Amino acid sequence: MVEATTNITLKEMQVRLREEKGVAAGIRMLCRFFRGHDYTKKMAHAAEQDAEQDRADVRARRESWFEGQLDLDPAKLVFVDETDASTKMARLCGRAPKGERLRAGVPHDYWATTTFGALRLEAMTAPMALDGPMTAAWFLAYAE
Repeated sequence: MVEATTNITLKEMQVRLREEKGVAAGIRMLCRFFRGHDYTKKMAHAAEQDAEQDRADVRARRESWFEGQLDLDPAKLVFVDETDASTKMARLCGRAPKGERLRAGVPHDYWATTTFGALRLEAMTAPMALDGPMTAAWFLAYAE
């Protein structure tokens, strides 16, 4: 199934195994199967990238850029990135003994995104917390 459709989901495999082979396979079983056979989950990329990356001039520029990076000291690099966490990421369900209330606080009626700033090799530095996503004006203020 993976060879025929590389982006097939575990749920789709589960359904096809049941419908086509009469096999009741659980999601965990499929995960264990792939782990045991050295398959890993990978991110897809645009098909146009393959043709672009294979061009000789693009390959030469990429190799030149890479060779120029070899003497960079990773401890001196700073990556400025929009790293966010949303309160919508809070888990809304959990487990508790029968008859007992689940005690897990989550934000109520305040769905917001908090944005941070610079990442270094050893830690996040120069954070800037915003109530919402990064905008051009906020980025300029952060950079200054």
